[in-house]
Amino acid sequence: ANVKLVDHLPRLTKLHEKFTLEPNKIESNRLEWDFSAMAPGEQKIVSYIIYSSIMPVGTVTLPSAHVSYTDMKEKHHHVYSNRGLVVGEG
Repeated sequence: ANVKLVDHLPRLTKLHEKFTLEPNKIESNRLEWDFSAMAPGEQKIVSYIIYSSIMPVGTVTLPSAHVSYTDMKEKHHHVYSNRGLVVGEG
């Protein structure tokens, strides 16, 4: 299957240049990975580190990641991750 993963960084964060899998494209706060030859049932784990120069007060919501893929019957699918929450100190 042809799989594309898109993730967005929250505002006021910076990306640390260390990845489990290097993105194919980085534009502003958008990270994009293209996996052109994934077998049925195959899994990829993608992780990276972000940081902020300011300590959040309250909670920060991490945006959903988006995966789009075409199955073996040429049907297009779109899947979204859950949003994450980061609780700041204070």
